[in-house]
Amino acid sequence: MIVRLVAPPGSIARQVDLDLRRANPINFSLRSEVPNVWLYFRVSNQSLVGLTLDRLLIELWIGQPTFQGAALRRVDVPARKSTEDISFWTDLSANQVQQIQSKAQDGLLTVPVQLTLDAYFESKVGPVHVTKRLEQRDVRLG
Repeated sequence: MIVRLVAPPGSIARQVDLDLRRANPINFSLRSEVPNVWLYFRVSNQSLVGLTLDRLLIELWIGQPTFQGAALRRVDVPARKSTEDISFWTDLSANQVQQIQSKAQDGLLTVPVQLTLDAYFESKVGPVHVTKRLEQRDVRLG
């Protein structure tokens, strides 16, 4: 396949950036009837090949491992475009809420939220895998 020779999957992976979206990327609702967290992501595809996000595996730490999850909704990311149409929601157990609150003062986390992301994309040149570690400071609890 000619496209694969021009743009091997490893080369494409280096042109894809995973990040949290800029506005309110992490939303904790610890006092709701069902305590939960929403995470919002941005994917930038600077390659010349369109991608489809197949799944995004998420590991979140707040001082220690807090939860793992997967965003399984498929999202198209055209060549040379970005999307912020990627979100993840999970409910939190009483133990997780207690662990998160133990790292907060005056409604603000005192330690960074650390994320490890593994994104698996499909493309016309084959599968593309991107791993990214992110850190978000000054996260407010709700």
